[in-house]
Amino acid sequence: MKILILHLSDMHFTQLNNYDKEKVTMIVAAMNNHILNIKNVLVVVSGDISFSGKKAEYIIASKFFGELKKEISKRYNIQDVKFVMVPGNHDVDYSIGEQTRADLESIEKEDLYNDKISEELRKQRQFYNCSALFSCFNNKNLLNQKTITYDTKKIQINLINTAVFSSKGEDQGFHYLPHRDIERLSNQNGADYVFSVMHT
Repeated sequence: MKILILHLSDMHFTQLNNYDKEKVTMIVAAMNNHILNIKNVLVVVSGDISFSGKKAEYIIASKFFGELKKEISKRYNIQDVKFVMVPGNHDVDYSIGEQTRADLESIEKEDLYNDKISEELRKQRQFYNCSALFSCFNNKNLLNQKTITYDTKKIQINLINTAVFSSKGEDQGFHYLPHRDIERLSNQNGADYVFSVMHT
């Protein structure tokens, strides 16, 4: 089994700044030295797909991903190109509501994280809509464990949403993952290989 993992991050697509097809061509060309005898490509997108969590930004991102998949398939005759993705702090729509540092300190002090998660996830609605197109985070959880089979080998990918409880200011130390999800990270679920992806 040989697969190529292409890692992309911090693309920050905006509503006004469409992607440049030349950049797609350059990314695909950069794979040239690593593509020998490869039949499968896994594109790992580790957050900050958008600039501000808006729908129009993900429409552009989806076009970029579609173009990237098409170019990889065309140039290298690879039909199996899969995408996995996690959100970053820029994938949060702060116009829906932003936590200040004082808010985050209060949430931590009063242990209100679980009470506030659904509110936080509403700010990431457009990311979740986009990621569902690629079978990531279908249930709007903070952890999605995705298994992909290549030949006889299973790869488990832990997709972790570390963008909840983000703010535009200082938010270090306030990000949150429930204990049940932390415990699930140790479950290998019969996989031969396990990768974890998060935005830092």
